Amino acid sequence: PRALDVVFANLEMMKTRRKLVKGSGMRHIILDFANAFFHFPTRADERKLFTTRLGKDVLVWMRTAQGSRGAPLVCGRALALVMRMAAATISEGAVSTSTYVDDPISTFIGEREEQELNIGKLVGSILAMGFDLAFAKAQDSSSDQVITWTSAVFELLEDQPGIKVTVKAEILAEVGADIDEIFKHNTVTVDKLRELAGRATCVASLVHVWRPSVAMLWG
Repeated sequence: PRALDVVFANLEMMKTRRKLVKGSGMRHIILDFANAFFHFPTRADERKLFTTRLGKDVLVWMRTAQGSRGAPLVCGRALALVMRMAAATISEGAVSTSTYVDDPISTFIGEREEQELNIGKLVGSILAMGFDLAFAKAQDSSSDQVITWTSAVFELLEDQPGIKVTVKAEILAEVGADIDEIFKHNTVTVDKLRELAGRATCVASLVHVWRPSVAMLWG
């Protein structure tokens, strides 16, 4: 999912529950999975590919190693299912979740007591399935005016129904620095161009007018 997927889902929630769209009627919770990749075991016939040598010893990973090619796909699909199952314990229209690999963002709408109850249901369901959560890194829009998820910064508007979403300042700064560096030379390396294209893609996911130009970078 992209940042705009979260925005569109939130706007749909606002449309169906109009009286709760201002103030604290909507709430974002970001609560990442802890040690997410290591929740998933490797298959016995794959373990020959998850080995390394240390001195005279050969180490074999019994769990999916972070950085391996298929790990993000396995982790992302499995945890997206976990989030859907956890959200199924909550009344339809009261919650929306989006999960990027191991980083989920959950949106709750309703009165404060309803929000608290539904957050408890979601978190409790995930813990009951045996997964660990990074509570120390949690973000809650009821206490943090702005929250950051993947490449975007979200802010729920207080004075009118709506969501303000912007690209992370760090990404914009890096794009600017990349372009300044490229302009200093007559040529550019493929690796440097890929770095710029990757960062520009993050911007284009929110700013659609960038998409044709970014597409040209990818060839």
